Amino acid sequence: MTHTPRSGGALADAHTKLASGIEAFVGRVIHETGVPGIAVEIRVGDRRMSIAAGRTMRDGPPLSTSHRFHAGCTIKLLLAVVTLELAAQSRLDVDAPIGDALPELRGTIHGRTVRIAHLLSHTSGYRGTHLLDPATRDLDWPRLIAHLRAAPQLFAPGTVFSYEHTESILLGRILERATGRSPVALVRELLLEPLGLDPGRVENADEDPLWAGRHDLDRASGRFVPITAVPSLSAFWNAAFSDFTLSTADLAVLATALLPGEAASPVSAATRARLEQAAVTLPPAFGGPIRELLPVAFGHGAAQFPGRIHGHNGLTYGQCVGLRYAPTERLAVAIGMNAMLPHLRDHVLDAICVELLGRPMAGPAPRLDIELAAFEGSYVGPGRSKVTARHAHGRLELEIVHGEHRLPVELVVDDDARVVVRCPLPQLSLGLFRTRAGDVGLLLGASAYKRVPEGARRRLHRRPAPVANAEATS
Repeated sequence: MTHTPRSGGALADAHTKLASGIEAFVGRVIHETGVPGIAVEIRVGDRRMSIAAGRTMRDGPPLSTSHRFHAGCTIKLLLAVVTLELAAQSRLDVDAPIGDALPELRGTIHGRTVRIAHLLSHTSGYRGTHLLDPATRDLDWPRLIAHLRAAPQLFAPGTVFSYEHTESILLGRILERATGRSPVALVRELLLEPLGLDPGRVENADEDPLWAGRHDLDRASGRFVPITAVPSLSAFWNAAFSDFTLSTADLAVLATALLPGEAASPVSAATRARLEQAAVTLPPAFGGPIRELLPVAFGHGAAQFPGRIHGHNGLTYGQCVGLRYAPTERLAVAIGMNAMLPHLRDHVLDAICVELLGRPMAGPAPRLDIELAAFEGSYVGPGRSKVTARHAHGRLELEIVHGEHRLPVELVVDDDARVVVRCPLPQLSLGLFRTRAGDVGLLLGASAYKRVPEGARRRLHRRPAPVANAEATS
């Protein structure tokens, strides 16, 4: 571990003690969970803490904050920064309908009603995709346009948060047509290079001496084992997942660039303000003690977590990363974990922020102000996913179905009006909500599901138009 305080006396002593405490905490997490390695980079004002524990692989070198992880979904935050910077330069209108920039969607409900800003805040409202579907992984531009032409609008744009990867594909194509540059090239040229960052590439990870490694949990032994081959997505998905690899030190530099008062930052005050401004509020999330910690709101590219913390997460096969920043305290934190445990990443980040800021991140446990019986019915969400909810004996029994996979979930309300969730998947986070239009919905993880009447359900469950006709519809 390295920590470089720049002031002396009591402040330096307090900084050293704080760093030592966080280092001990990270070590305990590895010891108690068996996670191969965790790297954490912290910037507080002009001070820095670099903390790492564990190894890249079982017999590999110790993990450090210089080791690179697949950036994954954190590219969405970087893409949002680039979009807002282009808007600040009047090169793009984020309040324009996407059909203005994508003539393939003109005349469709999504082309008319979805705005670029909705792509940034994940509030487009259309029925999206699911990466567990092979057809989704094989998408290309004509197939995506065909999907959107057939996809119903589940929620009014701008009203309901639902994390949808294809929104970034649409955004990337809009940027490409506005600038003549690919979205990944724009991120590199307008953000990474001005900050002095030189990312690696996933395709070169195995030859990279600073690769952090990937691991999966072996159910038989209960141990994490290295992953040597991973499923890959085509370059079509780069705007949603990117092929960049970045270290936690790199991610902390990016988070710091979003803080006020950074003279060398390529990010304007207008962009920072729009990132921090809540565009949509998420419903209260319920679940067990190790549930994934969802944001409380989302801006135009950045999530807002309890305690006035902002940031974004990344999750890829065998790894997860996350970054957080607190503008008021000028705090930036980044984490990399070489195992795919997003709920553990969230709790480690939350605990570190509590320690650094000296205050709790979350308020009292949320209560449900709608009767559970109001959520009985059938729901549709991304891809082929669907949910049935049955209310009986004071319980709401859910069955989440995706293909051959079925997950039972039971909800009850205790005497304090708090929702108790019983589920074989203890990291599941679940929200219940009603929209301004009166629609009833569920937020399972970060994906929204809408309750639909019987007749509409039959229509929504029909197969979409064959992708073989996609060329003709684009």
